[in-house]
Amino acid sequence: MASRNLDIVQRSKILVYHEEGFNIRQISEKLGITRNTVRLWIRRYEEEGHLQDRPRKRQQPYMIGEEDTRNMLAIYEAQPLTPTRFFAQKFNCSLRTVRRALEREGKISSKVIMTETNKAARLKFAREFRDYNFFNAIFVDEKSFLSSSPGRRHPLRTENIKYEPLNVNSKNKYTRIVANMCGWMSTAGPGELTDLNGMSVNGESYVDLMRDSIIPTICTVYPELPEIMIFQESSPLHTSNAVKSWFQNQSRVKVNLWPINSPDLNPFNYIWATMLQRWDNNNERTREMLVTHCHNVWESMRGTDLCEGLIQSMKTRCDAVIAAHGAATTY
Repeated sequence: MASRNLDIVQRSKILVYHEEGFNIRQISEKLGITRNTVRLWIRRYEEEGHLQDRPRKRQQPYMIGEEDTRNMLAIYEAQPLTPTRFFAQKFNCSLRTVRRALEREGKISSKVIMTETNKAARLKFAREFRDYNFFNAIFVDEKSFLSSSPGRRHPLRTENIKYEPLNVNSKNKYTRIVANMCGWMSTAGPGELTDLNGMSVNGESYVDLMRDSIIPTICTVYPELPEIMIFQESSPLHTSNAVKSWFQNQSRVKVNLWPINSPDLNPFNYIWATMLQRWDNNNERTREMLVTHCHNVWESMRGTDLCEGLIQSMKTRCDAVIAAHGAATTY
C-alpha cells in the first residue's frame, strides 16, 4: 500500500470518500493506502482545514541554549505535565529537539497515570483541607539536584597540533554532581534546609532526620505550639513502616500526606524551581558550590512573605482540584 507521501489529488480523494460516509478501512481498501495514512489526512484536514504540505522548518540543526534550558527545567519542576509542544512553539523547534534537551539534563519522559482511585484520593484531600487553617502548618519536602554533563569536547584542529595549549582543556574533568536537600517551611518563612550528604535514603535515616534536625528546629520557631502538624508527600519513604511507626509514637507531632501524583498540592515545588532556575551550573561546578547555592537562595527568602503566600494558596489549590473532580490542575 502507498505511504504517507501522497499528492494533492490522492489526499482529496480521501476527503471525498470520508464525506460520503466511507469509514477508514473502506477508504484504505479503495485507494490502496494504509489506514494510518488515511487517518492522518482526515485528522490534518479537521485540525488545519487544508490538505497542503506544512511549511518546512529550519534545515540547520538547532540546540536549545543553556538559559532557555534552565527556564524550561524550572517550569517542568513546578508543572511536570507541561506539554513539550509548548516549548517547541516557544523556541520554534521540533518536539525532538525539546526532548533531546531534557534528556541531556537527565529528564526522562513519563506519563503520569491519574487513576480513578488517585482522583478520588485527591478529591478527598482537597475537600478535607479546603477550609483548614494552615497558619501553623509545617510543610516538609526533599529535592535531588542533578547537574548536567556535556561529555567530552573535541576541538577542530589541523594535524600535529594536538597538544597546543589552545586545543587542550585546562579545566578539570567535568562529572555529574548530586545534592540531596530536605527542608521545611511555614507561614513564618523557610525553616531549616538540610544537606543529606552521605545519608542513605531509607525509613530509618528519615526518622533520624526528623528526630535530630527537623522537629528540634520547628520547636525552636514554635516553642508554644501544642501540636506540630506536618504535611508531606505520599512517597514510599514517608509511608515506610519505620516512619509511620515513629510518627504514631509522637504525642505532639501529627502528619498528613497529600496523595500521589499531586505536585499541584505541593507549594514547595515553587521554592525548588526557584533554586533550579537561579543555578548557574557553568560556574557552580562542584557539589560544595551547589549546596552553597541552595542555602543562599533559601536564606534570601527569609524576611519575605513568599512562604506565607505559597501556603495560603492551599485553599485555591484545593478549590482547583475540587473543580477538576480530582484531575490534574494548572498549579
